[in-house]
Amino acid sequence: SANAGSYNPIPSLSQLSGVGNIYSNYYCMFALKGDGSMLGWGEDDCVNVPASGVKNVEEVYTNKLSTFVIKSDDSYQGWGLSVASGSTPPTTGLSMANYIQVESNTGSFCVIQASTDVVCWGSNYISESVNTPLIVPTGLTKVRKLFSNSQAWAALMTDSTVTAFGNSLTG
Repeated sequence: SANAGSYNPIPSLSQLSGVGNIYSNYYCMFALKGDGSMLGWGEDDCVNVPASGVKNVEEVYTNKLSTFVIKSDDSYQGWGLSVASGSTPPTTGLSMANYIQVESNTGSFCVIQASTDVVCWGSNYISESVNTPLIVPTGLTKVRKLFSNSQAWAALMTDSTVTAFGNSLTG
């Protein structure tokens, strides 16, 4: 486990009624219900959702230790194990209105916004003892598609060139 945290039990069958989809990360499972609410089970550090709760969820994205959700009003929330840093999306500079793509790897998330600009957050997470900040090239714009492996990123640009970033040992 990521740490010696406690665990949330699997919800009862009655709690798991009305589920539209299931999502998982390395230590947790999440059920997205038809009403936009979520239930989680597994290790506390990745299950514990923000105190305000999670409602009106339309899209769910996970990486190894964190979860990122987009809500029906284009707002978003993130949570998870803070050691990987992917649990804290930026509070400014990220617009989910008409976004093109969300992609994740072990410790980070990146979003291609409608403007084709990319916003990323998180880290080059390898382990709790090897965790370095994710360095994103300045002015990463005109991106058509993102690809990732466990610790590296590649951005296919609209001019058919590629920009790579992240851990150079893995990509």
